[in-house]
Parts: sequence; C-alpha cells; structure tokens
Amino acid sequence: YGASGTTGSEASVAAAIARATVDVQRLAEQAGLGSRAQAPSLQAACQHWLAHRLSKQEQCSDWGLRPLSERQMRYAATDASACLRLLAAMRADWGGAAGVPLDEGL
Repeated sequence: YGASGTTGSEASVAAAIARATVDVQRLAEQAGLGSRAQAPSLQAACQHWLAHRLSKQEQCSDWGLRPLSERQMRYAATDASACLRLLAAMRADWGGAAGVPLDEGL
C-alpha cells in the first residue's frame, strides 16, 4: 500500500490490513495448481480443495446495471466466501497439524 496522501491513522489501518491479508491464489500456486504462464483460478482451487465447481455464470453479466439481480448478489457473496472456505480447507490440508502459518512465505 502506498501511504502518500494519507494520514498517519489511515496508513496504520492500511498496514494492518496488509499484514492480515492472505493471498489464497498465491498459496494455491505454491501448492502446484495453475501453470507457469497462468495463476490458478478460484474455480480450479475450489474444485481441488472443496470438491465443488464454482459457477462463474454471472461473471460476465452487466454489473453496472442497478439494482443488481438476486443472482448477481448471490454470485458475489459466493465468490467472496469461497476464499474463506478455501483458506480453511488449505489449513486443514497442510497448515493445521504442523502449526505453520500458511502465509509465512508471502
């Protein structure tokens, strides 16, 4: 995060958020998903760790149109919560027993 133009408290909040952020895409990549040319998709990671195919049907819908449809809101909520479920599955898969923080190398 660039702190130029922010107050001291805004910079502190930004720094705290940065420290608490875990990049699940990068963890999936380190686990061997994806390829050299392309990082793994959220859909691929969900298929691998959660054995669930994440629907991307609403991804290309018109997000500028208001109000958002119920399907768009459900898609957005599912997409956001998938990262939390993935992190929990990754912890159970490798991090939990060893007690090693998953984001240690990030």
